Amino acid sequence: MDGLAPAEVTQQAAALARLTKVAEQRDGWKRMVAEGADRGDGVLEPAFEADLVITTPGHVVVVMGVYQHDIERRTFWDAHRDALARGLDTALELAGPDRVPWLLFVTDDYRHEGPETRAMAYEALASRYSSDRAFLAARLPSRDAAQIDRLAGQLRWLSWADLLDVVLDHSSGLPGDGRLMLRRLVDYLHGKQLLFKGG
Repeated sequence: MDGLAPAEVTQQAAALARLTKVAEQRDGWKRMVAEGADRGDGVLEPAFEADLVITTPGHVVVVMGVYQHDIERRTFWDAHRDALARGLDTALELAGPDRVPWLLFVTDDYRHEGPETRAMAYEALASRYSSDRAFLAARLPSRDAAQIDRLAGQLRWLSWADLLDVVLDHSSGLPGDGRLMLRRLVDYLHGKQLLFKGG
């Protein structure tokens, strides 16, 4: 909680009073959140909603996809708590001590350039999270050095077209129903203009 401040100035007085109240009962709120509390004064961040979670005996993959929109760049309480940081944090929590955490981030393209198109925040953030350990540590200050080591290099960024290529490369043994479903997926992605490989 150290260093947290409300992002909305119009709600600052009430928010700071709430933060003070939570700080006075920090241990109790930590216990309640660990036990599953999802609302109340001490819940300072909304739940992270993954699009898909894949688990194996050795790995946990949190999949987060976006389509022609950007990621959330902050939470109400933390200007640096963007959706990629939250996804990595979630992967680490779900992996526990014995499995490898991964965040798979899937987007429509890598670069959004041009006079009519604004760049997405994730274009810079995803690269930094996947290659800059110091940046990762600074964005996840509640994690210790060993936890940061487990997350370093664990973000993979693909476009929808890249992801389809991976599926197609491993589709030779699919039965008839699987091939039909794959054909429908290709048609859907094509209709959404997600098969362009740019950037």
